[in-house]
Amino acid sequence: MVAKKLVSIRVLENDWDDFRKWADSQGSNATAELNRYIRQCLGRNDSEIHTVNTASTVCNDSEIQELKTAIANLTGQLSEVMGEVRELKKPELAA
Repeated sequence: MVAKKLVSIRVLENDWDDFRKWADSQGSNATAELNRYIRQCLGRNDSEIHTVNTASTVCNDSEIQELKTAIANLTGQLSEVMGEVRELKKPELAA
């Protein structure tokens, strides 16, 4: 594995906040996008960038609540379908 160097830069606070939000909206993070830009400037292949995409794993409280509600709805629907399947599997009573 190639060694990585920790660097720091000075950026206007609003620019940094907006850049991080933009990177998040792209399903990425600021570090990955800066690495991608540097490698692009140097004419290097993006596939050589090894970063962890944490943005897709971070949810805010409202997103978590939406997911919980969706899961509860799906669980209810699945229970209904499973009940119908059980009914269909019951052997018909001879008349």
